[in-house]
Amino acid sequence: MSCRLKRRLHHLVNEFAFPERGIRCQFEYRLTLTPENETVRFTLYRLLQELLNNVCKHAEASEVTILLSQQKQTLHLEVRDNGTGIQPEKMPGFGIQGMRERVSALGGETDARIAARHAGNC
Repeated sequence: MSCRLKRRLHHLVNEFAFPERGIRCQFEYRLTLTPENETVRFTLYRLLQELLNNVCKHAEASEVTILLSQQKQTLHLEVRDNGTGIQPEKMPGFGIQGMRERVSALGGETDARIAARHAGNC
């Protein structure tokens, strides 16, 4: 089960063809246990898909780092890029709002912010 989720997420990352876009991508999968709940697994996939779509469409980034990890029963999906950041007038967009709603429905929290040098961090 763990290998299947890991393969699906790696496949998703590869679909964005970052090297062809001139974007260096690093993906770290650090889950020790795969979530048993299918809704959680599906939500992880969709969140990563939306975040990477935002990087490609809006960030003008040359680097993106993805980290999926866990602490006890809490999952952490972090996507960082060195792009232009989230423009205040575009926040929250439908994509970001949809991500917040999906995570909230599962009892989780989201944190989207602009880090140093205007890079995006979700």
